[in-house]
Amino acid sequence: MIYSMQMLTMRLSKANFWIQAATYGLTLLAVVGSLLPPRHIEPLTFSLSDKLIHSVYYFILTIGWLHTYAQDVQRKQLHVVISLLALGLLLECLQAILPINRTMDAYDLIANGFGIVVALLLVRLGPKVL
Repeated sequence: MIYSMQMLTMRLSKANFWIQAATYGLTLLAVVGSLLPPRHIEPLTFSLSDKLIHSVYYFILTIGWLHTYAQDVQRKQLHVVISLLALGLLLECLQAILPINRTMDAYDLIANGFGIVVALLLVRLGPKVL
C-alpha cells in the first residue's frame, strides 16, 4: 500500500513537472509571438478570430500558472491574474512602441482578460462545475 502511494506521488510530481515546463514554454511563446513582425506570424495563424485565439491562449496560460503557482491560495491566484493582465498590457504596449509594424489593440486586452477570468472562475468552482 505504501509503495503504491509512493508510485502515485512520483507520477504526480512528473506530471507537475511537465505542466510547469509547458506553462513556462507557452509564456515564452506568447512573448515571442507577440513581438514578431506580422509577416512572420501570419503564416502561423489559422482561420479563427484573433480575439478567440487571445482568449483561449490566456485561458490556457492562466490554468497553467494557477496549477503551477497558486493551486488553492486565493491571494496567489490574484497575483497570477494580475501578472497575466500586466503581461498582456506590456506586450500590447511593446507592439505599439517597437518598430515591428504591429499596433496596440484594446480588444486584445479585453480578450486576454476574458480568458483569464473564465479560467479563474473554473478553477475556483472546481468540482462544482464538473
